[in-house]
Amino acid sequence: ANYRQKHGLFGALIVEPRGAQFLDPFDHDEEAIAGTAAVIRLPDGTAFREFCLGLADFVPLFDRHREPLNPPEVPGAHGDSGAMAVNYRSEPIRERKGDPAYWFSSRRHRYEEGGRQVLLHHGDPSTDVFETYPGEPIRLRIVQGSHEESHSLAVHGMRWRRFWGDPRSPLRNQQTTGISEAFTFVVDAAYSAGDHLWKLAAADDLWLGCWGLIRSHPGEVSHLPPLPGGHYTEVAPTERDAVRRFRIVAEARPLTYRADLVDPFALIYRVEAIAAPGGAWREVPASPGDPEPLVLRCRTGEWVEVELHNRLPEELAPEPFAPTVPVEDHERPVSSQVSLHADLLCFDVRHGDGANVGRNPRQTARPGERVIYRWHADAEVGPVLLQDMADFRNHRHHGLVGALVVEPADATPYRPDPELDPEGAVAARGEAWHGPRANIDHPDSEAMKEEIVVILQDGLRLFLNGNLGFPAPDIPADPGEGRADHEDQGQKGFNYRTEPTGPPRWLDLDEPATPTWTVRAGADVRLHLVTAADKPRGHTFTVHAHTWPGWPQMGSASPRFSSVTALTPGSVDTLEFTAASEPGDYAYRSGAFSWAVSQGLWGILRVV
Repeated sequence: ANYRQKHGLFGALIVEPRGAQFLDPFDHDEEAIAGTAAVIRLPDGTAFREFCLGLADFVPLFDRHREPLNPPEVPGAHGDSGAMAVNYRSEPIRERKGDPAYWFSSRRHRYEEGGRQVLLHHGDPSTDVFETYPGEPIRLRIVQGSHEESHSLAVHGMRWRRFWGDPRSPLRNQQTTGISEAFTFVVDAAYSAGDHLWKLAAADDLWLGCWGLIRSHPGEVSHLPPLPGGHYTEVAPTERDAVRRFRIVAEARPLTYRADLVDPFALIYRVEAIAAPGGAWREVPASPGDPEPLVLRCRTGEWVEVELHNRLPEELAPEPFAPTVPVEDHERPVSSQVSLHADLLCFDVRHGDGANVGRNPRQTARPGERVIYRWHADAEVGPVLLQDMADFRNHRHHGLVGALVVEPADATPYRPDPELDPEGAVAARGEAWHGPRANIDHPDSEAMKEEIVVILQDGLRLFLNGNLGFPAPDIPADPGEGRADHEDQGQKGFNYRTEPTGPPRWLDLDEPATPTWTVRAGADVRLHLVTAADKPRGHTFTVHAHTWPGWPQMGSASPRFSSVTALTPGSVDTLEFTAASEPGDYAYRSGAFSWAVSQGLWGILRVV
């Protein structure tokens, strides 16, 4: 099985509803017997488009010169050889030369190489370009066919219910996949015209070519009949008076993750000004301490307008000892452009995606430029991952990540009271529309909720005391291997902080460099976990002595969880629990001591 699966001997049988017809998406008079795309017409006359993705690892690929890509060290070895593919196709990023900001673009663009201007035209990827019209129902069928790694599948500008038969379950646009798993995602909410990026979100998978497009045509085209009995409508904003505005700058500056662990090549987003709906800009003073990741807040129903200014240097280069990926290109360029992409929100991918995708217009900012994105927080989705898409190989693991929390429509966030006095003057603290820590006031709650935003990072490259000759070591390699697997390389941390540890002390440290979150005993805590990771290796997360409803939509019938699992790039979750009644220090951490806690993924929840 291991040999045949990696050569492609796997497939899927899709069981459609009783009485359904399977039609060729380009000719509805023809039956579709097999294939990765179809139109499924139901007995009641409605229909949906069906797109299938089969994920494969260990694919033994060769280049045009018949040289193997990522071969095993010895013939017949069972190491991490070969590459990744989807539906027997791959669009390797290393083959799409030029500025990384245009790696996913199908449009012509100019690139300076060797002091001269070069006109590049990558065109559409060789992977699947599925076609539809805005708002037509879609069912995405995902099959993990040949498995070695965890994967994180995500789609820009589309979303679905976590459990498609339960309208109360959370909205998602990302799914972690494991061995022999299969998923159906029902996309029945409106989505915009334009090219939507589907991707395996980890840097390794993207680099190897696991991405493609869902092309939503703005008007009818001759080769694609609309769905029978249906119509398509554009996503259009309704009343836009409630617009919350943020002015953000992207800049380069060193980040100290611990006193002796520094990223000299770090890039950060910084809030420069905020404007409430209908209000004027209010400048945000620079924090006197070390920077924190970008965390924004808005209310359900509001529009969010982000004005992003690029203040990066004109030229950037890969850092020395950078974490690697399979089939590496050590001469790859680094983009000086930046962007900001948001998951889960409603937006027009032609203008608000924060990525240069397919035929869509450019949405990145060059140094000295600004770009404006508009997103609609139409549902209470909770935490949303924010990330740069101008250079996924460089910018994310250097710090261009963050989060947006969509609060209830009638909630107000306040800066936490340093004295933790629940009766203290709330108004005097000021509202907290940015920052990882807030107290949430809700008219229906007797007490405010303690809100904490934890951003999980991996694939970092830190240097001892900032000395470029002394990179922090990766986890030990497996026996017989020269270095750690690609997916395990780099350091890990929470919120621009890390605290590597190990025996005999492990968690026996009063003040780790990672954030210490202080809450009142018995307080209602809402911890938003955002996986802004770079690598495909899955993570888990736990809080000592605390549990929470695993599926809050089930109410009191929900099972209690004490850990969150299968966290890969783009995973988000909200842990709602009551802080312990007994004061003390409670660890929050990864569930993997040997290669995650030892690399810094732990901190303290301090109950007072």
